[in-house]
Amino acid sequence: MNENVHRLAAERHFEMASKCDEDFNKEKAKDTKTALMVAAAQNFFYAATNAIEAVLARKNLHSFNHEDRLNKMLENADLFDDNIIRSYMDLISFGESYRAKVAYRGENGEKYKKLKQIASLLLGMFKGLK
Repeated sequence: MNENVHRLAAERHFEMASKCDEDFNKEKAKDTKTALMVAAAQNFFYAATNAIEAVLARKNLHSFNHEDRLNKMLENADLFDDNIIRSYMDLISFGESYRAKVAYRGENGEKYKKLKQIASLLLGMFKGLK
């Protein structure tokens, strides 16, 4: 996909995540709160992934998994702020099972905050672009 398609997908995922996050912060019922956290986490993650892919697409690059994406980010560090690279490294450093605790079981509030942070940082790269 091209940069614009990835950017648009990232923005849509971020909108959905933000709405779920807003509802999560208001919700009192435990199961609903967990479901909202899961939905927000998944969408923040895909917002971040698509935003990274949009930036990589500027050089006609595409990644195939989390580690490949990180390698391409490191090889093309001129495209990314250092804070974004560090945040993504932190995000994937804990491994798939740890990430799944947030994205599929609604566990670990700190990891959730990191997902939200990196998605926000990446979407900030597109401010003013339409």
